[in-house]
Amino acid sequence: MNRIVSRIALPILLLSAATPASAQDASPQVWNDWVYRAGTLLKAIESGEESQVNLYCRNIQREVGGKYLPQWATGLIYVCDALKTGLTQGRSRALCNRLRNAESELGKAKPVEAEPRAYPLARQLTEAMRGLRQGMC
Repeated sequence: MNRIVSRIALPILLLSAATPASAQDASPQVWNDWVYRAGTLLKAIESGEESQVNLYCRNIQREVGGKYLPQWATGLIYVCDALKTGLTQGRSRALCNRLRNAESELGKAKPVEAEPRAYPLARQLTEAMRGLRQGMC
């Protein structure tokens, strides 16, 4: 019995050790990069230019994922998924679901000591996703 429990507990302990406990675990440079990416995405949404959306969503998974950011900060990936779905499929159920996911993740944002601009940008992106969802779903 103990062997089974230890086989289950060890991966959980390793995973929790590799996962940041809070937004403060990411370095200031990582947060600075996040703010830059979030700001450019917000500008792309406001401009409505497909080329800008494609440009700023390129490599988003690599740039945001795996950088010791909290789950809400990886919501930029959901934003790009929603925007790309909207560009390729137009109004659809998939688009509405992706907009809802992006809004939900970014809506969990908390203030970040290392980068004070992160929280307001997350709130602005949340509102942008909400506006798109209300207008398209």
